Amino acid sequence: MTAPVAHAPVPLQLKRGGGDAFIVEHSEEFVTLASTAPSPPGSTVEATHQGDAGPTTVRVKVRGCRRDPLPDGREGFRIDGRFVSLTRADRAALFGSQSEADPGSTSET
Repeated sequence: MTAPVAHAPVPLQLKRGGGDAFIVEHSEEFVTLASTAPSPPGSTVEATHQGDAGPTTVRVKVRGCRRDPLPDGREGFRIDGRFVSLTRADRAALFGSQSEADPGSTSET
């Protein structure tokens, strides 16, 4: 398992009930969201990111949720979980290419 990567928050729009969320950390399959709405463990959070290439749907299976301020200072919740069905193209749309994120990685085998 790789260490979580902290980066500029990636903005998301929550699909159920509206509201905002941000991806604040991620690793291979795990993710931490900052959200305006709570979500109980075991639930799935669905959100959309509006990027340059169009909308990207993000699904996160919730492992835990606690009250924590959002990156912009509003009251919110920290949601820890794992990505569900996130494709390479979706990952690139959210975080850029792998080579940009990890300059030490190569495609050689």
